[in-house]
Amino acid sequence: MRLLYTLSDGTLRWTKDIIRSEEIPPYAILSHTWGEQEVIFDNLKSLDNVKDVVAKKEADWNKIHFCARQAERDGLDYFWVDTCCIDKANNTELSKAINSMFRWYQNAEKCYVFLADVGSDTLEANGESPFRQSRWFNRGWTLQELLAPHSVEFFSEDRGWLGDKESLKHTIHEVTGIPFKAPLGSDMSEFDVAERFSWAANRQTTEEEDGAGRSHDQEEKLVKICSWLSAPDPSTNYHKTHKRRQAKTGLWLLESAKFAEWKERAASRLWLYGIPGCGKTILSSTIIEHLLQHCHDDTSMVTAYF
Repeated sequence: MRLLYTLSDGTLRWTKDIIRSEEIPPYAILSHTWGEQEVIFDNLKSLDNVKDVVAKKEADWNKIHFCARQAERDGLDYFWVDTCCIDKANNTELSKAINSMFRWYQNAEKCYVFLADVGSDTLEANGESPFRQSRWFNRGWTLQELLAPHSVEFFSEDRGWLGDKESLKHTIHEVTGIPFKAPLGSDMSEFDVAERFSWAANRQTTEEEDGAGRSHDQEEKLVKICSWLSAPDPSTNYHKTHKRRQAKTGLWLLESAKFAEWKERAASRLWLYGIPGCGKTILSSTIIEHLLQHCHDDTSMVTAYF
């Protein structure tokens, strides 16, 4: 994880890519909707002073300046912005960042939501307010940015404070349909998989936003987004996984010719592969349950590796 910070003279700097989680200092994190031209890691190399951002008219540079100043007001020396804190030219770093994103938002001291399409004087009580209509509520990746952090504050395009997810919980519920308690720290396991998928079903992603994750169809995008709703636990045991599984999950696998052939052959191997968080552990629990129910008289032994 690479963090930005400013020196006393306003010089903008960034840390090395911090590998060990215990070495990561307290930080703020930015949530926003992507513009046509975003600031990337290479752009930072040409920026010497955070004050230089003020002279730039591009709204995307304005986000960097806003996050730096707001973090400073909150007593935080470091902050993170997704577009420029990841070196996307480094495939290893990019892959790790994609899989760590939920945890990074979850561990942030503050999450600032920058609403570029909302003014500070437009938070109205009526249902047609610009706040309710903001693109932020319709984007795919912002779902985790609402749910994961313990502190989420909303700001207008002119940096006015609009409220936090506690004070705005009724409006957020009405706009998103997400239960009140979900964004306020509830364990995601309290909500079944179908309900969590429904939160993401109508959200949109652009090719630029999910290109880093190499998602090529809508179903895969939703799988990745929903996998972030509950960070994967490598030590998940069978009983916990079985409890999370929906009815008829993996039925297509049990009915496949490949599975039937594997079950009948001795010393055979069944390989389940896919991106992290796509459901391999859930499918494994489906197979184990099937074998326990229908093959209890068989003397064969099955070994599962995770």
